[in-house]
Order: sequence, then structure tokens, then C-alpha cells
Amino acid sequence: MFLQAMREPYPCAPACQHAPKYHLKIQWDDLNDRSKIYPTTGTKISVKFRIGSEGKIAEIIDVDSNGGSQAANLCKSAVTDRAPYGKWTDDMIAVPGDSQEMTFTFYYGTP
Repeated sequence: MFLQAMREPYPCAPACQHAPKYHLKIQWDDLNDRSKIYPTTGTKISVKFRIGSEGKIAEIIDVDSNGGSQAANLCKSAVTDRAPYGKWTDDMIAVPGDSQEMTFTFYYGTP
């Protein structure tokens, strides 16, 4: 399983990019282990969301999946369950502002 993160539309500080990714990966692995959901290799699920400078998920914008709804819901939960994430520093807020759209793409098998 593989997880990729993309920031939109602006780059942001490394802490903004990486901190949620590690929490999400841990949560995603845990949810997969507990649920026994094993989508077929090649399943790709993208979760697009807006995160605020306080580290809270403001909204889930879109979930795009070529797998089943159960796997899509699991990936959405991986994003929301560990929130709030850390509060942003002033330097992190300076580029994207008080919120930023992010997309995390979850791959089952090889991307």
C-alpha cells in the first residue's frame, strides 16, 4: 500500500506537507488491518479536502475511487480520524493563507 500527498494550489512549508501524511499512513494501515478490507491491486482512492491553519479538516471536497465504497470510506476516515493536526506557524500561513486544499491518494498495490 502506498500513500501520496499533493498540495493545491500553493506549495507550503515542509511541516504542512509531511506531518499529516505520517499520521494518515498510520491511521490508514490501522483501519485496513482492523477492517480486513483488501481491495484489489491497482485500486486508487483520492481524498481532496481543505485543512485550516488550526489543523482542523474544514471540509471533504471530493472522494474519487476506482474501488468500492467501503474502501473509499476507509480512506476518508484515515484523513478525518486523526484530526486536528498541528496548528500552523506564521511562516506556514504566509504562503497559502488560513487554509489549503490537499489531496491524498491511497494506492492498494503498486501505484
